[in-house]
Amino acid sequence: MKCLLLFFLSYGLLAYSNSENYFFEYKDVKDSLENHSALKWQSAAIITTSLLLYTNDKKIHEFITSEQDNKLLKDISDVVIHFGTGKTYFASGAISLGGYLLKDQKLFDAGILSIAALLVSGAKVTLFKGLIGRSRPRRNMGTYEFKPFFQHKNDNDQKSMVSGDSSNAWAVATVLSTLYNDKPFVGITLYTLAALVSINRVFVDAHWPTDVFLGSAVGYYSGKLVTSIFLKKLKDNKRFFFMPIITKSKKHNKLGLNLSYSF
Repeated sequence: MKCLLLFFLSYGLLAYSNSENYFFEYKDVKDSLENHSALKWQSAAIITTSLLLYTNDKKIHEFITSEQDNKLLKDISDVVIHFGTGKTYFASGAISLGGYLLKDQKLFDAGILSIAALLVSGAKVTLFKGLIGRSRPRRNMGTYEFKPFFQHKNDNDQKSMVSGDSSNAWAVATVLSTLYNDKPFVGITLYTLAALVSINRVFVDAHWPTDVFLGSAVGYYSGKLVTSIFLKKLKDNKRFFFMPIITKSKKHNKLGLNLSYSF
């Protein structure tokens, strides 16, 4: 338990140290993607770590769940379990509303971007869950039980990889930490909380270690992608606007979300 906690906290501190300042320090997303050196190393690290965790999923899982009778850990779990759920969408909306009411543009942007990052990461997580179809540990079907390619549409216990709660927690933590990079306690606190969310998903027998690690990576890079695009447009004096679209006709009723920015 302690080793995995140190691992995730180290990952969080590394992620925080790579955050850029809020004002105009992000490069063009296209240029960043074309410069593959850093991305290649990060991808290699994620693949290597995933393979190491995957081959040791059962041992690590048993080690963490063996602490379920620890009263302190159970108390922490009862609190942490609420973070990373669908409530993160409401929390992000509340942040944006708070920014609007307080006339704090940065806080408003943080809430909107958090929602955008959650939507991006959520789409990826949903796709991976459907394509991979890994059995959750609580099902006791073994570490390598899979029903891939959407064979398990209505079976939530067959959707272990990747962890949605971990992805949500890391997506929001990444957005807020990046925008508030000038306040170190924000990044350190949020990445620590995200790490606890990831570990807790293993602790409550909902995921394997590999599932939460990959979910964390999905959330982290989704948050980075959203903030990178936003800050690039902000640097070019262009601002994003999110607006719900509702159209009604005799034949069709459509509900959508329009994303645009001013020139």
